[in-house]
Amino acid sequence: MAGHLRTERQESAVSSAKLTAVAYVYLLRCGDDSLYCGWTTDLERRLAAHRSGAASRYTRSRRPVDLVFVSPAADRSAALREEARIKRLPRAAKLRLIGSGDHVDLRADAGRGGQARVQRQQR
Repeated sequence: MAGHLRTERQESAVSSAKLTAVAYVYLLRCGDDSLYCGWTTDLERRLAAHRSGAASRYTRSRRPVDLVFVSPAADRSAALREEARIKRLPRAAKLRLIGSGDHVDLRADAGRGGQARVQRQQR
């Protein structure tokens, strides 16, 4: 695991998300290969806090952490709703979300064993 190094894709996700979003939903891959989902209004600050062990008890004991997914949200309320939806997804759906680079319709079958529908973003 790369620890503090970011890939071009991660840098691009952070940079493009910063242009219009007020809040962000993110997924971290922890050192034990578990996934952590959270939201923030300051992605850089929050990521630094996770990496230093100051952000959450869960990630503190599972470092290093890598940012693997960022989704911009219009406001804090939207970010909280998106975070709740992602947390309800089974691990396999979260991994598809990370790997796709696309927007996933999290409202569809978000329960256990459900299949999330992938929608291609227009570029």
